[in-house]
Amino acid sequence: MSDAGKWSVPYVPKNPEILKAIARVTLRHNQLDEMLVYTIKSVANVTIEQAFGATLYQGSKTLRERVNKLARQRLGEGPALIKVQDLMERCALATLKRNELVHNVWSKDAAGGKPRVLHAAERRFKKPPTAKVLNELADELLKLVAELNHERLHGWLDEALKKKNSI
Repeated sequence: MSDAGKWSVPYVPKNPEILKAIARVTLRHNQLDEMLVYTIKSVANVTIEQAFGATLYQGSKTLRERVNKLARQRLGEGPALIKVQDLMERCALATLKRNELVHNVWSKDAAGGKPRVLHAAERRFKKPPTAKVLNELADELLKLVAELNHERLHGWLDEALKKKNSI
């Protein structure tokens, strides 16, 4: 039987480094979602206003699926599509890490013990992540944002989209 059924007291870390790292992860992930919208704009060949309007209130998974679908339609099978799918999978893994580290319930046991995080998928408690682990994820998210932006503006995705425009 898991320990997830044991009563907990809500807990927010007081360590400013942990709070700062959580904020960095949250902000970087939002930037990744925004870059997914920019990628939709590029692949669909629409304005950014149209892309934002068409994706309002859509979550990360839906945005990634839309990028994959539009890329398949626009690029067809081939190396560029495979690269888009790989990049979307890396974005999915980063989102999963974010969810595991930040989107779970932070608490202490009813007796006021050590902080813990309830991992919903596993229905068990784990130690809260360290600032180092959170900051590493924030850095990984920033790298994905930069890679997506570079590829759609100047890299292999830009080249593949230009080739499709000239056909």
